[in-house]
Amino acid sequence: MMLRRSILGIALVSLLAACGSATTTPTTSAPATQAGAIVTAATVPPTNTPATTATAIAPTATIVPATATPIPETATPKPPTVTPTATPTATPNPPTVTPTEKPTATPKPPTVTPTSPPTATPAPSKEQAVYLDPRILAADPKAHIGKHIYLQGQTLTVDQQSDYTWVQILGQVKDKDYVSESVIVEMRPKQTTLLRSECYRIYGIVKGTTKVQRTATGAENEVPLVSGYAFEPAPAGKNGGCANP
Repeated sequence: MMLRRSILGIALVSLLAACGSATTTPTTSAPATQAGAIVTAATVPPTNTPATTATAIAPTATIVPATATPIPETATPKPPTVTPTATPTATPNPPTVTPTEKPTATPKPPTVTPTSPPTATPAPSKEQAVYLDPRILAADPKAHIGKHIYLQGQTLTVDQQSDYTWVQILGQVKDKDYVSESVIVEMRPKQTTLLRSECYRIYGIVKGTTKVQRTATGAENEVPLVSGYAFEPAPAGKNGGCANP
């Protein structure tokens, strides 16, 4: 563009210069000298020719397109399109579990439930005892287990053991002279004052049966067993035995 403007400016100046020299004056021609001839210059009278107005013809300027050196455009580089890449998902490592010691539990003191003091079993008393025919007792001892009874008669054998006294007594039948039944009594605690061949009334609780062996024959018999807890002397009978209960 700048080159084209310069060429147009030069053409405009040439056009203005041509318009300024439109009035022409006669020219005086110098005598031509040819070889071997002398030429006398002739004076040509001026011709009063009215001045002609010359139409200035603007010179045709041939506009040669200038080779323009292209000015490289400074291109602002576009930032490259960055395609976001997926961030790889990291596989989480399992956390390292450091085993911790279990807290030691402080044992709670045992809950003590207050218990009532055991009810003492009242000691059996002689007032609770009743008379039981020794024949009935011998017929079925187990049917009378736990009963409080008393026996009256003569002791045949008394044997002192480590913690009790073993007694064999002939329990007399009430209102029947010379009728009796053999019964074994274990006196607890040990009674050292209890003797054989004496008349006693013995108080106790029926426990069941026990076995005895007869000295004369060696025969073994099952007889009633009573756990004795008290005794007292009994009166003798009229005919040398013990009195009836």
